[in-house]
Amino acid sequence: MKKLISTTLLLTMSLSCLPVFGQVILESGNDQYIGGQATHTSYNNSDVIGDANVFGLTEWKISTPSSGSSTLIVEIQGNYFDDILNESSGLLGTSLGDLFISTNGLAWDSNDDTNFDYIGGTTETSWDYVITVNPRSGSGVPTTETQTTGYRVSDGTIDSSQVDSGIFRENQEWSFTPDNGASVAFNADWYVSTDSISFSFDLGPNGIPFSEIGPKGLGFHWTMECGNDVIEFALDPTITPVPEPSQIGALGIVGMGAFMVLRRRLRRRSDARAS
Repeated sequence: MKKLISTTLLLTMSLSCLPVFGQVILESGNDQYIGGQATHTSYNNSDVIGDANVFGLTEWKISTPSSGSSTLIVEIQGNYFDDILNESSGLLGTSLGDLFISTNGLAWDSNDDTNFDYIGGTTETSWDYVITVNPRSGSGVPTTETQTTGYRVSDGTIDSSQVDSGIFRENQEWSFTPDNGASVAFNADWYVSTDSISFSFDLGPNGIPFSEIGPKGLGFHWTMECGNDVIEFALDPTITPVPEPSQIGALGIVGMGAFMVLRRRLRRRSDARAS
């Protein structure tokens, strides 16, 4: 995970004005991010602490259910998820982590192999929201979409991957403990399959407000307890709908983009006729 390699699947919004049905992939990429150093030198600069066939995370994908939707689906793929479903007390001392979200991308430089993103680090990303999971291992983990909670990170405490013994990756955000009486920021869904964990949540009034999304777009962070493998990635800000939609809000992410393309074309035609 030395560099973030993202395969941007740009949406061709001008092909047709007809509605497009089915999942739309906004962006995807391979997991090439390392994170903080391990507590044992044998794993320094290693992508995975332990067996990659057990703990490895491989890919990420951000999509929407359809072209007219303001819901984001964040999927993280890897070898870890199949085994965790069968371990009631965690997998070799680890369990499923929460999804951390930044509203202004990532702090680290994807072109610099020496930059790590960790608690207390010089390139620490400021996480604004977190989607929590429960349970974290075993047969109770949902395998179909199940509602969970999104909190503001300021309304609780981030739990780091620091443990008392063993080999682990230091100072990685892996879970969140809300304060007593912490208010729910938004509702989300999550589930685990044999090769991935998926989260879905809304952008806008019922989720993360568009007005809070900064120029670097949305950033994401996920790892399991102990931080054996860490994945971080961002949604390209040219894809993320930053303005708060008003009159065209119902069009959703792709619909709003198509509207803007259409409006620019009509304006050009009008200017051409005037000249």
